[in-house]
Amino acid sequence: MKFNSLKIFIPICLLVQSIFGQVNSPYLKNITTEDGLVSNTVHVIYQDNLGYIWFGTDNGVSRFDGYEFVNFSIESGLLDFDIIAIKEDDQGRVLLLSSEDNIFSYYKGEMTQFESSLTVSNMFSVNTNTGSADNSLNATEEVVSSISDYEGSYWFSTVNNDGVYYLPIYPNVEVNLLLVNKIRGLTLFNDELIVGEENECYFLDKKEKFTTSNTEIKEPVFIEDKLYLNSKFIYSHNGKLVNPSISSNDVLIVDEKLYVISDNKVIEVHPKNKKATQLSVSPTTGIHALGLNLNNEVLLATDNGLYHLDNSNRFVKKEIASEFLNREIIAIGYNKSTSLVALTKRYGLVFEKDGTIQTLKIDDKLKPNQIKDFYIDKNNHIWLKTIIGLYQINERLQFVRKYTTKNGLLANNILDVEILGERAYVVTENGLNSIDYNNFDNDTIPLKIHIPYIRLDNDKVEFPKRNIEIDPQYSYLTISFTGINYKASSDIHYQYKINGIHDEWIDAKEKKVQFTSLPPSGDYVFEVKAHNGDGVWSEPYRLNMTFLSPFYKTAWFIIGMTLLSILIVWFIVRTLYKRKVKTQKLRADLLQLEGKALQSQMNPHFVFNALNSIQSFIATGDTFNSEIYLAKFSELLRKTLNNSRENTIELSKEIEVLKMYLELEKMRFGDRLDYEISVDNDVETDLVKIPPMLIQPFIENAILHGISPKQGGGKVSLTIKNENLESIQCIILDDGVGRSEAKNNGHVSLGTKIVQKRLSILGG
Repeated sequence: MKFNSLKIFIPICLLVQSIFGQVNSPYLKNITTEDGLVSNTVHVIYQDNLGYIWFGTDNGVSRFDGYEFVNFSIESGLLDFDIIAIKEDDQGRVLLLSSEDNIFSYYKGEMTQFESSLTVSNMFSVNTNTGSADNSLNATEEVVSSISDYEGSYWFSTVNNDGVYYLPIYPNVEVNLLLVNKIRGLTLFNDELIVGEENECYFLDKKEKFTTSNTEIKEPVFIEDKLYLNSKFIYSHNGKLVNPSISSNDVLIVDEKLYVISDNKVIEVHPKNKKATQLSVSPTTGIHALGLNLNNEVLLATDNGLYHLDNSNRFVKKEIASEFLNREIIAIGYNKSTSLVALTKRYGLVFEKDGTIQTLKIDDKLKPNQIKDFYIDKNNHIWLKTIIGLYQINERLQFVRKYTTKNGLLANNILDVEILGERAYVVTENGLNSIDYNNFDNDTIPLKIHIPYIRLDNDKVEFPKRNIEIDPQYSYLTISFTGINYKASSDIHYQYKINGIHDEWIDAKEKKVQFTSLPPSGDYVFEVKAHNGDGVWSEPYRLNMTFLSPFYKTAWFIIGMTLLSILIVWFIVRTLYKRKVKTQKLRADLLQLEGKALQSQMNPHFVFNALNSIQSFIATGDTFNSEIYLAKFSELLRKTLNNSRENTIELSKEIEVLKMYLELEKMRFGDRLDYEISVDNDVETDLVKIPPMLIQPFIENAILHGISPKQGGGKVSLTIKNENLESIQCIILDDGVGRSEAKNNGHVSLGTKIVQKRLSILGG
């Protein structure tokens, strides 16, 4: 396998040579181990498809996203430290070539080594002083690798322990390397820009080059041998700056008169007669700036509000019905659209429009105490000088643009600004910038945003897939995100939301979001987006998250447990039912056996009484009746035996047996016994069932113990009627001797006792 190194073009080398020759370039940034780079000896630089920049060094590999370095060494699985080439394949794997001819692959947090033969060719060293190239690594002192990133900026590396050089490119912003860290102010004079340094002035010529001049200037005004230029600073005949401490609002020129603020005093100067007069002003402290309204009225900004110069040449308080202008005012000015514009300590920039004083909201990040001054140009544009950049506001008081180090300024602390033609000349604490503001393009390149890792409790997952499943065992979740930008990573603003939980975008305070408690199980979409400082938002990066349910909340577990519960309940019910059926069967069998046992005791008793009656007929010699009695008794005995085989019989059969029995007893007692059986019509005798031989013992008892002892006999009646829907009532009456007389005989009826016991068994 062949692995070709990066090709280094001669024009790039010449650019590197030029950059290294200007080590004082304010844009050139040197990145070393102090910034997090794994080594200052960098062999190769590479930018992958995600936007990360990789640095191959003699001590491992560094990956940079504009915020921080991630270093790879032996702990990461990189067994060879000396990395000389880096390349990304079409699968997104970053391939690392070592000087030991080994290839390592990094993909989604894992470092692996390829096992294959390798041939390295076309490795060049470049002398940055001469531009000559050699294919021997030891031929020169330096080996240079260079790339142009997706923002158009350049990265250069050397092997002489210099680390990496980063050169951001700003197409519409220029910097003058001669005027750095020394500028005290600038002004326009006859449409010519003049820049004041510590001890001299520079003039911008028609070729846009700065030159010094010792030519005497007669306009606009002189005081002795000193020239006041547009109230910015004082310039002497010999080109020297006399008083660089005077600020932009310290001097005001009105009708060939000069007003100067000095030591909380306002001095009126008449240059022609060289006369100076101190003007009356109260208070005598907290005087900040002079201004001129559209009526050429001289105004004074103080800590006590706004003052104006009256006809008696005194500064008196200007009464304005607004709290905004009755407090500390730092600077004042006027434009044609809004009339008064003022900078206040408490409220920031305020303006007068339609007779009312209003505040101007510009940027959430801009605080009133960060605004130092403002400048109104010929086009009525307002330029705010702040410690966090230069703000441009158009004549309609609409925000246009913010200029910072992100888009080319040497520093964010703005000292002064002047507009000449279509260029803005900006003095910062690090030097002078020239901006083509009319052709200035905002950064329209959306950020490349992605998620480098997520952390579940202590488990870290690097570069997770777009669709992830999260087990319920985890307690908290951390999602890290980054939008890669190397020019101004600090200006990136992030927002995120989770569909289903937070449907509105939430401002992220840092490059990650932590969830200390996980949402309920289900599907969620985490979205994050970022803008690059110029308001260009990236496309949201979406991470589809499925929070799995605990096993005891899953559908299969719930269904399984439900089925198991049903099975257990069914088994318990079935077991109890079987047990109950078995118990009932045993009880029924027991009752049946007891009933049959009692019935077997009752039947012999009945037979015994019947045989006594037959014996009585035979004893009296009544053969005819004895035969009839015997025949009827045989029929009664047959029916009784048949019925005794059943647990219950129809009431009609029981009544039939009772009639046969009473007929036999009538034959035995003759005229001494009458009987009657009465059944209500609503009693369905064929449907009602009763135990056999249940009523007979009571009728027998009534005859034997009630009628038999009575002189002249008596009558026995049986009445059967419905008591309710579930029971019938059997009433047996006799007109015999009565119960008390029967008890005196000392007889106990065995038959009725047996029936009572049967009934108690049947009733439970």
